[in-house]
Amino acid sequence: MPFALPLTIRRSGRARRVRLRLVPGLGLEVVVPPGFDVRRVDAVLDARRDWIETTAVRLREEGYDLSGLPPELPDEIAFPAVDERWSVRRVVRSGAAQCRENAGSVLLSGPDDPDALIPALQRFVVRRAADLLRPRLEALSAETGLRHQRMCVRSQRTRWGSCTSRGVINLNAKLLFLPPELLRQALLHELCHLRQMNHSDRFWKLVASFEPDWRRLESRLRRGTSHVPAWMEHRPAEPDDPRPESPSGMRRGSETAKGPGGRNPRPFLLIDPH
Repeated sequence: MPFALPLTIRRSGRARRVRLRLVPGLGLEVVVPPGFDVRRVDAVLDARRDWIETTAVRLREEGYDLSGLPPELPDEIAFPAVDERWSVRRVVRSGAAQCRENAGSVLLSGPDDPDALIPALQRFVVRRAADLLRPRLEALSAETGLRHQRMCVRSQRTRWGSCTSRGVINLNAKLLFLPPELLRQALLHELCHLRQMNHSDRFWKLVASFEPDWRRLESRLRRGTSHVPAWMEHRPAEPDDPRPESPSGMRRGSETAKGPGGRNPRPFLLIDPH
């Protein structure tokens, strides 16, 4: 019996074995190493059927969308982390989708196609995050004495942020959708990595010195993806390519050479532990 899930097979140069991932907004993703024969995916899916079905049921019960279908476009965009709201107005026209800000509203123009419009909205969120997260990170940096060199904002799929050994902090634009206290915890977490580039006892003691309630906040942060709207998680399907039909009767997405960009913790997906 086929799974009622869309399937994406992705080839990663960094993969050493096959990994199964259930990704909100995408469905089931199979990451395969170079040279792997995709005709063997059927057998892999059959062997992990129990995990796939059990995890998919749990995610759906928690409100996550695994259909891979374009979500509804919003009438309003709310950023609870910074207490900011934008109304969304739409104009249907030909040409590339655009998202422009004007006096507290967002003008979304382009074809009547969610897959074309959603990326424009996502880029708007990244732009706002770059403007809004910077002063908050700098204020917390000054408060804690943990000084970073530079901040970058992206829309990562698998982590809220990261910190490099050169003092560069990368933040996820989706942090804007979190409650303010979770935004602060995420920023504090990355700033503490400036002193401890690990998750050792020393790291958590440093975090606790600035936030005694860190355990509860970190637990909430791990479940924080529930605050992110479906349209922000959605990845439009790429054009089909002339490859064989998908295994197990699943709807097939695309296969790319780009590897996954992330490390634990992974707030936006669940990975088969096998």
